[in-house]
Amino acid sequence: MTSVIFVRRPVLHYTTALSDDWQLAVGIEDPDTFIDTTGDPGASRHARAPDGGFNVRWTPGKLGHVQFSTIFRSIGIDGDTVPNQDVLGWGVNVAGVFSVTPRDTAQVWLVYGNGIGGMGNDTSFVDSDGALDSAGHLVALQYWSTLAAITHRWTPRWRSTATYGYANLENTALQSPDAFHVSHYASVNVIYQVLKRMSIGLEGLYGRKEAHDGDTADAFRIQLGVSFRIFD
Repeated sequence: MTSVIFVRRPVLHYTTALSDDWQLAVGIEDPDTFIDTTGDPGASRHARAPDGGFNVRWTPGKLGHVQFSTIFRSIGIDGDTVPNQDVLGWGVNVAGVFSVTPRDTAQVWLVYGNGIGGMGNDTSFVDSDGALDSAGHLVALQYWSTLAAITHRWTPRWRSTATYGYANLENTALQSPDAFHVSHYASVNVIYQVLKRMSIGLEGLYGRKEAHDGDTADAFRIQLGVSFRIFD
């Protein structure tokens, strides 16, 4: 989905159980940043420290779980025509999975922060952590996204999931007209559990993107997929 946070980086973390229901993790990770240098194309990016944060997870039995996460980052550039600059990036993430009925499971997700766009599933393909404004100041771009999904089990072998995701990246006036601004993404599927580890499914997906200058484009597609789990 467009709105989820998805990155793969080297990480060092420590996890401890606070109680039977509560778990805490703290860690640091490789500070990979993505900066739009429109206004100073020769500028290079840097980070003064690793990204760091913590995660608190609550698992109240069979109800599901709720998770709160944070991240703090150093975002900087070495400019050719603008001064060398550093800004603070930060973000918070609240997510949960809940058993609504014996056949229905709901998922919710909310992310907000500045300088974390490069971690978004849709915005990771563009320079979305920081950008220069019209005065030549480095700005940690405001990013927020949300996701809602529900899975219904029709029978022990048949299930369906419907999702909707939204991502919003605030732009500076200096960024190019086609810079990423907003995306919407929705999907619905039907999946059949052929074997314990094998499923086959049909899914329809719709996406819409809006650029900095207001131009929009959308697309619809259908896909057929087969999944096989090596392990339970």
